[in-house]
Amino acid sequence: WEFYRVEKIFIEISQFQPPTGAGHIPLPKDLATKKGVVNPANDDDKCFQWAILAALHPVEKNAERISKYKEYVNELNFKDIEFPVQADEVILRRFERQNPTIALCICEWRDHRLCPIYVTDRDDAEGRKIIDLVLISNGEKQHYCWIKNMSRLVNKRTKDGHATFVCRWCISHFTHQQEIHDKHVAICRGLKKTPQADRMPSVKKGNDIYEFKNWKRRMQVPYYFVADFEALVMDTPPTDADKDKKTRKVQEQIPCSYSYIKVRYDGVSESQKIFTGENAAQKFVIEMLNEAEAIRNEFRNPMEMMPLTIQEQASYDNAINCWICCNPLDENKECIEVQHIENAILTYL
Repeated sequence: WEFYRVEKIFIEISQFQPPTGAGHIPLPKDLATKKGVVNPANDDDKCFQWAILAALHPVEKNAERISKYKEYVNELNFKDIEFPVQADEVILRRFERQNPTIALCICEWRDHRLCPIYVTDRDDAEGRKIIDLVLISNGEKQHYCWIKNMSRLVNKRTKDGHATFVCRWCISHFTHQQEIHDKHVAICRGLKKTPQADRMPSVKKGNDIYEFKNWKRRMQVPYYFVADFEALVMDTPPTDADKDKKTRKVQEQIPCSYSYIKVRYDGVSESQKIFTGENAAQKFVIEMLNEAEAIRNEFRNPMEMMPLTIQEQASYDNAINCWICCNPLDENKECIEVQHIENAILTYL
C-alpha cells in the first residue's frame, strides 16, 4: 500500500462563551418583589466573591452592603481564578476544590423563572454547604446575587403559594414534607446529568394539558438556505490589559469566504454562490437580506391557481381530516392550500 493524497479534510469548531458576572446591576422588578435575593452593591468585578460571603455570613439589615463582608475576604481561596468569574464548569470546579467546604448551585433568571446552569455533583456536595447563586442580566453585563430563599422564587408555581422544598438539580418543587423531598433529591442528583428545569402545564382550568400547539411548524417553508464559512486563524497581538491575566487570547478566527445554495421546498436548488475576500461575514448577511426581499417580492405577486387535475380533485373530495391539526374537517371545506412559487397543490383543508 502507498499513500497517494488527501481528498478532503473537515474541521468543525464551535466556540462557547460562558456567562460572566461583573459589576453591580439592580434586580429585575419581578425578581426584586419576591424578596428572596441579596444583591451585593459592589463597584468592582467581584460580585461572585461578595455573593458567596453574603451566604456564609448572613446579616439581618443592609445585606447588600459589601462592607459587611470585607473582614471575611481572606476566607476564600481564589488562586488562579480571574475576576469577573465565568460560570464555566472548569473554573467553578477549581473554586470548589480550593474551598472544600462549599458547593455551588448557579442559575440564570430568564423569562421570569430560574434556569440552572451549574450544580455540584451529588457525591461532591455531601458534607458541604450548598450556596445558591443567581445570574441576572441587563443586556450588557451580568451580575451574581445570593439566593437566600429559593422557595420564594418558585412559590407561585404551587397552588397555595406556601414554602416548599426545592430540588436544586431540576428547580422543581414537590412537597412540604422533608422525607418525600429527600427521596426525590436522591434520584435526581444520582442521574449525574446536566442540570435542567422542567416546564409543566398551567393548573388553570382548561389549560392543564401539555400538548402541541405550534401548528405553523407543520407547514413547509417555501425556501431554505444551506451555507458554509471558511476562516483564517490570525494571531492576536497582546495588549496592556493582558499583562495581569492568567489567560490571554493569542489567535482569532476571521471569516474569509462563504458559500451557500438556495433550496426550494421540493428539493430543487439554484446554483451555488461563493464569495472570498474581506468582510465575508458582513457580505453574507447582506446577501441573506437581499434573498429574503426577493422571496417576499415573489409572494407579493402570486399567480392564479391552475385547475385541479382529476387526481387532485379526488384527493380534495375524499379529505376527512385536516393535515395540519388532524381534526375532522367541516362539511364546507373550501380552503385549498397552494404553493404560489409554482402553483403546485400541496394539500387540501
